[in-house]
Amino acid sequence: MAILKHIDVSGGIDNALARHQRNAIFPFSRQVTGLQNCFMEYPRSISIETLVLCNATCGFCPYPDSPRKNQKMSSELFYKIIDDLKVIPETHNFYITLSRINEPLMDRRLKEFSLHIQKVFPTTKQIIWSNGTLLTKRNIEWISKIDSASFSISLNSLDDDEHKIFMGLPLPPVVRKLDYLHDLLSKNLINNDVVLYAPYLTQKQAEKFQKSCAQRYPLFKSVNRPVFTWAGGSKKGSVEILQSDPNMQNASWKKNLPCGQWFDLHILANGYVTKCCIDEAGFSDKAYNTVDNNCLDLYARTLPYRQHLPSRITVQGCEECIHLD
Repeated sequence: MAILKHIDVSGGIDNALARHQRNAIFPFSRQVTGLQNCFMEYPRSISIETLVLCNATCGFCPYPDSPRKNQKMSSELFYKIIDDLKVIPETHNFYITLSRINEPLMDRRLKEFSLHIQKVFPTTKQIIWSNGTLLTKRNIEWISKIDSASFSISLNSLDDDEHKIFMGLPLPPVVRKLDYLHDLLSKNLINNDVVLYAPYLTQKQAEKFQKSCAQRYPLFKSVNRPVFTWAGGSKKGSVEILQSDPNMQNASWKKNLPCGQWFDLHILANGYVTKCCIDEAGFSDKAYNTVDNNCLDLYARTLPYRQHLPSRITVQGCEECIHLD
């Protein structure tokens, strides 16, 4: 790919870091290029934030300081967005999540919205995010009845002290709910995927999380993701990056890569779309508001990025981004 000609993975760094960069660049570039085969006209994923409300205070998340706190998408707009998407063919494989900088289950309409999505897109995978605190028996019951739904839990740590530091929440109540969910899965009473997520600052921290999850919840999947700095005016995550491994701090080479987010569509509770999954503020021009525009028309505006896969340093708003997704 032409964009790779501009990437120097050797000058001024040690051999171990150079190997890390090479090992990340080429698989990621192939992954993004492969998206061109399926997601040029319709998105790979769609996120819809219905309510900006959360009971956690994660230091790396924009929510605690967000000026958008308590914003609520109207039900009318939600249904309008789904109507916009109805033209997506049944054969198109994509997924929908009703989340952003929030605890989605704090929106009491979530069940209603998810059931509507299932009715309109019966084969489309729904990813139900939660920090685990609201995984009540009642919520688990309705989510598990959506065949295409999976549970994605922002667990962050299985160490009580770390969990409190990360999220401002005690771990034991969450563990009790996860124990119950794991028991249902072990007895084949549900068949949904359950994935536990955690950010990491060091490889040692990531390995600790993986080992803890495998021991306590062998039927769940676990995923670690490096910390990142949010865009759109928020700089949350930047402090954590400074505390991380050197290979995460010295990642300016990632700015030369294209981005998989150009194949996704993200909609905030105020109706505006965003540049990507880590853009907290989104656009402010009404030309990018789903109230006044068809969602798929907004997705079509980024078609040149999907066609040409430019280096992100050439794209306004993406110049400093080192998040690979």
